[in-house]
Amino acid sequence: MSTKQDLNASVLQYQAVDSLTTYLPNDAFVITAQREMAKKLRTVNTGRRVRAHDLNTILKETLTDWYSEHREFLQYIAVTEWIDKEMVTTNNALLSSFKHNAKELLSSVRTLIEIGVKTQELPKTTEEERCFAQLYKAFCANEKCGLKTLFEELKSWNDLEKFQSVILARYAFMHASLPLRKEHLHTIYFQGFYYFHPLQSRFIEKARRLGIRVVYLVPFESDCPKEYEIWTKNPRYIGLPVAQMPDQKTLIPSSATCRVIRYADVFSMASGLRKFKEDYEKEYPATKDGLDGYQPIDHRLCAPMTMEVREILNTFFAEDITRSSLLAVPPGRYLWGLYRMWDKQTRQVNLEAETVRECLATGWAGKNSSQALAYFNQVEHYFHDCKTTAQWKARIDLLLLAHKHVLPLFKTDVAKTNDNERWERIISSPFATIGAFRLPKAHLRVLCDSLKQIIDDATLLFKDMGDEVDLNHHFARLRQVLKEKHKQGEVLEEERQILDIFQKRLSFGANDIGQCSSGLLQDAMGFFLGGKKKDENLTQEIISPFGDVRDVGDIEASLLAPMDKTLHWCYCNASFMPGKQLSLSWPLNDLYMASIDVKGETCARLEDRLYSLKHPWLMYRYLFHIAKRHPDLILSYVQNLNDKELLPSIFVTLCLDEQKRAFERQYGTDKPFESPLQFEDGFFSHLKKNPPWAPQKPTMQKALTATVEQYFVKTKTWPLDVRLAIMDCPRKSWRVFYDYVIGEGPVFSSDFHLKHLFPKLTSMLKHQLKLNSFNEVHDELMMLYPAFNRSERFELLDWSPFFPVGKSQGAHGEPEQHKDKYDSGCTDYRVYLKYLNKKRVDGMMKRYWGDIESKHGTTNNLRPCTLCPHRSYCFAFNSNGVES
Repeated sequence: MSTKQDLNASVLQYQAVDSLTTYLPNDAFVITAQREMAKKLRTVNTGRRVRAHDLNTILKETLTDWYSEHREFLQYIAVTEWIDKEMVTTNNALLSSFKHNAKELLSSVRTLIEIGVKTQELPKTTEEERCFAQLYKAFCANEKCGLKTLFEELKSWNDLEKFQSVILARYAFMHASLPLRKEHLHTIYFQGFYYFHPLQSRFIEKARRLGIRVVYLVPFESDCPKEYEIWTKNPRYIGLPVAQMPDQKTLIPSSATCRVIRYADVFSMASGLRKFKEDYEKEYPATKDGLDGYQPIDHRLCAPMTMEVREILNTFFAEDITRSSLLAVPPGRYLWGLYRMWDKQTRQVNLEAETVRECLATGWAGKNSSQALAYFNQVEHYFHDCKTTAQWKARIDLLLLAHKHVLPLFKTDVAKTNDNERWERIISSPFATIGAFRLPKAHLRVLCDSLKQIIDDATLLFKDMGDEVDLNHHFARLRQVLKEKHKQGEVLEEERQILDIFQKRLSFGANDIGQCSSGLLQDAMGFFLGGKKKDENLTQEIISPFGDVRDVGDIEASLLAPMDKTLHWCYCNASFMPGKQLSLSWPLNDLYMASIDVKGETCARLEDRLYSLKHPWLMYRYLFHIAKRHPDLILSYVQNLNDKELLPSIFVTLCLDEQKRAFERQYGTDKPFESPLQFEDGFFSHLKKNPPWAPQKPTMQKALTATVEQYFVKTKTWPLDVRLAIMDCPRKSWRVFYDYVIGEGPVFSSDFHLKHLFPKLTSMLKHQLKLNSFNEVHDELMMLYPAFNRSERFELLDWSPFFPVGKSQGAHGEPEQHKDKYDSGCTDYRVYLKYLNKKRVDGMMKRYWGDIESKHGTTNNLRPCTLCPHRSYCFAFNSNGVES
């Protein structure tokens, strides 16, 4: 930086953060990078309160149009429209990449505009660079993109009165208890800026040019200068005059008592973090973390807010609904599911089973839709081939017709008594093992009503949709959908608040947008309802999105009196920190940015941006250094994530090594050093050892045996189906428990099982109906169950002759006394539809009817659990690995 640029700017170094409340002038005004630091400086109850505010809030509340979702969406429309137009007029294959990366392009363009790069300053060496330069030029000239408004707002800062009024208005609105006046603004102290974003740089440049003295508050210790390289290497500070605060005695000594916790997985870590939160709420039950109502807490939880860590935290810690992605809460997820059904290529609504399941899981698909989710899992395969709303409606009607007219035909004339009614339902129908036909009528009606509600909502949103959409009209439809949800059952107060926020966001900015392509509807919802955006900077958040876990940038604030009792730094893994060089959004990269021909303040802003991307590890090194000043520091890391073993960060290793050296200095090397590493067992590991949702295996096995003896063996009223269930299961009573205690027999719902079932069902019905052709039976079945595609149908038909299960009762020569009233009039080969392995069933039948030789036959070598419908959740299989 030149000397001219550095006029009215200097660096004031301090050693301890407490110095900010002691040695700054009484009329000092501090602008911080972190919101938490500003809050503590204002509310500290020891020392002297300091007038402070964070810069990001000032920028976002001042440049409201540039930061608004509706302006960003207008810009996205401008980018996509330009790409579409160019693709029509030119045959440039590169534009396909631009089309698929439109959001990345928008982020890149906004970054360059904030820096102040002009079109003629962009490199144009390669075809990609030339194409991007054309897009950039068209973007800057497009009125929809709001550059005129942005530069008018920035230009207004050229007037000292207006610039001061911006600061005073934002401060007075938020912090009336500690007044700020114009005379306080002759000097502005900037604290905590490891990096500078372009608009932050512009703000500071304006202040300096208006004659306001700019002082950068920078921590530094001469004894360990390397720990402070994040400051000393920053081009914004190089060459500035430096002064020191007289605060040498206030420095807190580095702590050697750091505790380290190794969590086995993210579940055990989340459990541990929640425990800290619960302990705090017990001690401070009425405390609310208001803007100026600071209270010390037991544990200050912080974490490196990389995108991966954010996603993990978002799973376990609810965000404030006013700041969160509304698409992450149930009403928003339901709406997002509806918008995912809109196919922008075919311009129609297409329903995928997974999307339908997500909508049902929200509980917003009509009354009892949360119950319908379990029912849908049983019948999902029936809708396997359905795509359009017409196909789904037709299949729903077919399923209802089958339950009404076809399934009752298989009821027997056995008298209905309390003893035999249940077994009649199990034995009588050949369709009893098919999930879609097994669902009770009441459950089926709930499911069908919920499915029709989803279809009706999607149809209302997207009916008569052309190439262009009037967003005012479309949002009116959306508000109608939300209004109808109010009428359906009880709406929780939190959901009511969310709906109110929806309404406000839908109203805000729609008039400015007007028309957009129907292919952009999903993107419109992402912008207006809070879709996720890429965060390239890890420390400049206005508010941590996870109220319980703060960004690591708040570590310095935690050392400001009154000090938090414990500082807990989570996710200290090597993959999350000390960090690697961050990447710019495509197509920007280091070489491209270095080749941009800019000078002066624009060049300085460009250097600021590149510095923030290249040196994240310097920030983590500094934060770790000051974290060790806390008297009670905890470092924790996760050992396993997504079945991948993670290593601890170098900071964890350094902490343990320092403790070992301190121990050896005190006791010598003869005494063994015991590591303070604390290991928390994994959540699922704990469940495997002692699952709270089920008794231990011996207890469960004893209960199952007693159940079988009481209800089946002693009464001797159980049919052949149940007897074979015991023979089929390697652990005897488990199959009986799942099939006939919890349920009314085995049910098959997966594609894998049904493809084994239907050939046997075809063969059985052919024999029962005494037909000569498999085709006739097969065609009737496929009309009733049309979920298989053409090739799958041929495959099922080809396999049918290989299952000649047509044997009448008595074919195995069973003694007369083995017959019972439940088997009267039924064929014993119905069990082939319940235990799908034909060879195993043949062997079990022979064993049951006394064929001694088959007891040690080939059936013992078969894998009995392979075709069991309960395999995925069977306690005995999962605990003992029957087939491992």
